[in-house]
Amino acid sequence: DDFHTVFTGRGATPSNTIQQDMPATIEDVWHALFSSRSGFWRTVNAAAGYSEHCESEWTPSADGCCSQREMSFTAPVAGMKAMFGSAGNTGVQQKHTCRFVSPHRMLLNATSATPDMPYGDSFLVMSRWEIVELGADGE
Repeated sequence: DDFHTVFTGRGATPSNTIQQDMPATIEDVWHALFSSRSGFWRTVNAAAGYSEHCESEWTPSADGCCSQREMSFTAPVAGMKAMFGSAGNTGVQQKHTCRFVSPHRMLLNATSATPDMPYGDSFLVMSRWEIVELGADGE
């Protein structure tokens, strides 16, 4: 089986949508990228220069629609020296929710907050991953 990924930002346009086709099942993708045991995001964060990575186990959401977890890490902030006179890091707090729409389709929503940055309590960065096996669910 193949899966098809679409990473879409708010107000999706071709300029902020990334599409990648790869040979795998939804279960393969889950275990490789999203399972708490995979270590994938710890590796990605370390490669990006992030530290203090921490992620919770997946648990059912309060409304029972999906699974959720929290992740946090410290990230270097480009441009901090120019803005504030010294280089810096910021804490990033993420909340992930994952819903299996069908055996062949998965949605992952992530929100990222940087509350210790100037105006960081005024906005969130939101992303959605839609992962669909090619040839499944009419795709």
